[in-house]
Amino acid sequence: MSEQLVKYQTAEGVAEILLDRAPVNALSRQVIDQLLAALQRARDDTKVHAVIVASAQKVFCAGLDLDIIDLPGVLRRPVKKSLEETCAQPFFMSRTSRW
Repeated sequence: MSEQLVKYQTAEGVAEILLDRAPVNALSRQVIDQLLAALQRARDDTKVHAVIVASAQKVFCAGLDLDIIDLPGVLRRPVKKSLEETCAQPFFMSRTSRW
C-alpha cells in the first residue's frame, strides 16, 4: 500500500484536499498522481460545489521535487495538461497565510 500524501474529505458541499508530504510538500510523481485523483474524485461527486486545496505543512508547496526529473518517463505526461483534463470547469486559486 502506498503512502497517503494527499488527504481528501468533504463537508457541506466543499471538498478539502490536503497536501501532506513533509517538510515542504514537494511534488513527487506520487503526490501529483494522488492530487489528480483527489481532483477527479471532487469533480465526479455531484454534491461537491467547491474545492479547497490546503497544506498540512507550514509551507503550502515548494514545487516540483527535483529528484524526479531524471526518472524515465516521469515528465512525459505534462502536469498542466493533466490538470486541464481533470478540472474542465473554471477554478480559482488563492493563497492565504495562516501565521
